[in-house]
Amino acid sequence: SDGVIWAGTWGGGVSRYQDGQWQTLSVESGDLGSNNVSDLFQASDGAIWAGTEAGVSRYQDGQWQTFNVESGDLGSNDVLSLFEASDSSKQLPPWLHIMSSNDVLSLFEASDGAIWAGTYGGVSRYQDGQWQTFSVESGDLGSNSVQVLFEASDGAIWAGTYGGVSRYRDGEWQTFSEESGDLGGDYAYDLFETSDEAIWARTDGGVSRYQDGQWQTFTDKEYRALDVRRRSSDGALQRQLTDRYGFTWTATNDGLVRSLPNPRPPWVKVITINNIPLTTTAHTLAYDDRIRILVDFKGGDLTTHPKDLQYLYKLENPPIYADWQKAIYNRPVVLNELNPGQYTFLIKAIDEDGNESEPAMLDITVENITVAGLLELRYTIPGLGTFTLPQLLSGGMGLAVLLAMGGFAIASWRRQQAKRRPRPLPKEYFNPYVVGKPVTGRNFVGRADIFADLFTALKGDNHLIIEGERRIGKTSLLYELAEALRQDGDYCFIPAYVQLQRVTEEKLFYAIMREIARESRRRCEQLPSLRCEAPYDDYDTFEAEDDLLTIIEALKEITDLSLRVVILLDEGDRLRDFTEETHSHLRGWMGADIQKDVLILVWCGVSFDRAWHQRTSPWYNQFRSAIELLPLSAQEARTLITRPVEGSYEYEEKAIERILTLSQRKPFIIQIICHECVKRLWQEQSGATITWADVDAVWPLVQRSLESDEQAEAPSEESTSPSLTYPITAPAEQIAEETALYNAQPKETPDDP
Repeated sequence: SDGVIWAGTWGGGVSRYQDGQWQTLSVESGDLGSNNVSDLFQASDGAIWAGTEAGVSRYQDGQWQTFNVESGDLGSNDVLSLFEASDSSKQLPPWLHIMSSNDVLSLFEASDGAIWAGTYGGVSRYQDGQWQTFSVESGDLGSNSVQVLFEASDGAIWAGTYGGVSRYRDGEWQTFSEESGDLGGDYAYDLFETSDEAIWARTDGGVSRYQDGQWQTFTDKEYRALDVRRRSSDGALQRQLTDRYGFTWTATNDGLVRSLPNPRPPWVKVITINNIPLTTTAHTLAYDDRIRILVDFKGGDLTTHPKDLQYLYKLENPPIYADWQKAIYNRPVVLNELNPGQYTFLIKAIDEDGNESEPAMLDITVENITVAGLLELRYTIPGLGTFTLPQLLSGGMGLAVLLAMGGFAIASWRRQQAKRRPRPLPKEYFNPYVVGKPVTGRNFVGRADIFADLFTALKGDNHLIIEGERRIGKTSLLYELAEALRQDGDYCFIPAYVQLQRVTEEKLFYAIMREIARESRRRCEQLPSLRCEAPYDDYDTFEAEDDLLTIIEALKEITDLSLRVVILLDEGDRLRDFTEETHSHLRGWMGADIQKDVLILVWCGVSFDRAWHQRTSPWYNQFRSAIELLPLSAQEARTLITRPVEGSYEYEEKAIERILTLSQRKPFIIQIICHECVKRLWQEQSGATITWADVDAVWPLVQRSLESDEQAEAPSEESTSPSLTYPITAPAEQIAEETALYNAQPKETPDDP
């Protein structure tokens, strides 16, 4: 109110700007209890209040005074939010201080309209304008750290905590724990109900089921074999809900925010089918063997970006896709193998407020070709336009068109004749498909949208998560990403690829630093000697920090570009097996001042474990972006099939379609099928054209290899099938081994060696 500017900082205390000068007030100046300021405001009496990690500090009449646990004023020194009850500018509800804790972990609305919140301070219920807290201190819960909270079908409230599972029914709480003989462990990080009204609790000691008043505990392996399906979204860590009055409640680390969401729904429409712009809501296609349809769409919303909308589609009449399927932003929906008939395609969009659009509808007719159909079909002539057959045969252009069509027919006949002549095999055995090792260079295809997202995030200092099922191409992506980072001219990227599958826990930081050092020497040959380059000898995190600081200082001497050391952590799922101490070291290492704005971690694995099982704060809550790696698009998959063999082998169109169907466009499966098809050509000596029959012949072998891979407890370097052995070797070694295998097989001598 007096024109002075106040700034609260994290690590530097409070700064005041007055009369053109800045003044810093901190722990060192004897003014604050902590330099980490989470909130700052001016009260109506002119006093300045600062919320910190060491309590609340007040500035009045030129003096600071601190209130905290030690002075007997506060219940906790960690102050996240601070406001004056009569101050409307804060936009925080006046009942916030009545909650058990501001750190809300789970949230839902009960069937009676009450709002329930699970926090680190117990369970809070908001009903009839009043809050009530249930905690260990009130004798209700086994622990105040409530990880998950939901209402069962019988109306009971269930809470998963650090101290077991607690149930609220008929106004009373009951706790089940390992000590009471009910659970396998006390840390309940997941809790849900199944359709048979059984309650399942996943704990650090296995999985326990509550049914008919009895608990039964299963090992993780037994639980997976049961194929348990949760009812709806019960037990999910819900961060947002909409109550019956239309208000949205959002759980944050600073309490609950209640708002009235955007009521306007998004919109979505179909724009092309098979790349042809739509002018009506109906489209007819001629049946051609196994027809494949591409439906492109676009959507929008008032407040949600189109890429953040959720798109769902289904195909009805008959219901080929009875349930809604997920569509991907900026990619067409692919409808495969539609037989003649009438279909209705529906697609809808859902925005971040949960509003659904009206489904866009497209009637698709797939029909057999008849004489009448031929007359109605439209033909496109480059440079002239699109015409029906009667239009082509009438008017002055009829003769010219007939001549053009005759020439086209002759050229087509000649191409068909050429196709009937088998293409000869190359003079030497050649199989370019890579199996058992990452695909890089020219044979790496697709993922352009993923690369754009990755570069944007990495240049913004964001730690990244890349998730995807096994064999979806994550390692190939990391290899290609590392090479692209090396070539970037805007930043000085140091990509360090670390394969955790081969790293023991005690050598984690040693392995990471060795890769950083190796990559850094490619940029700076004068890099000083580093401890991580010596043979391993109880290398610890302190030595890792020293080595990293040495590398950072040396690299900054030779470049003016912004420096980014990017750790590409492959097989990141292995971190689950590491101890709490190692996770704590990772958190400290990533947050150290010397690495700030320089060290970036890219975690890559099957599934990022968002359920934290340790008592300390998780190190990976520092991640800001997550990318899911999906199968290739149809065009990308086609390129992966055809590009490696250009000029050596060729595929029939039906063979390509068959590979796309069998592989579900997953790159690893595509590589195996194509690899086996090339081997089959040489075994059969039938020419260099891969047919539908070749694909079907090798598919049983590929299936056995995939089944063996799935049954293995850990990823193996080679398959158990004797005809499908894929060692991780260099391409030259792989070709040499396969050539020897081929030459050892008895076969007739060809006429033309």
